[in-house]
Amino acid sequence: SPEASFDCDAGLDEWASTWPADKVAWCCRQTTCPGAEIHDECGSKPAKDYIATKSSLLKVAVGGGSGGNGAGFLGRGGGGGLVSGTVRVNKGDHVQVYVGCQGPP
Repeated sequence: SPEASFDCDAGLDEWASTWPADKVAWCCRQTTCPGAEIHDECGSKPAKDYIATKSSLLKVAVGGGSGGNGAGFLGRGGGGGLVSGTVRVNKGDHVQVYVGCQGPP
């Protein structure tokens, strides 16, 4: 697997500004990335809910799971994906992180 080729110790101090999204998704689950938060609690309540105390840029890496079977007649879902980006948060902004759940089989 491509994950096996990641050296999670290389560049760990600068992970947020230098690692690609696939390395973040793999390595930050294997080791502690300074300042990283991993949210995988799913549901209708936010996994994270806070008011920003300062303006900053947040690096976000989001991985999607593989799709379901489409109730047997829509065909198989996709293989998941990984998207990353940067979000500007201003002091006083209300920030909420939601995590989707697995749908029906």
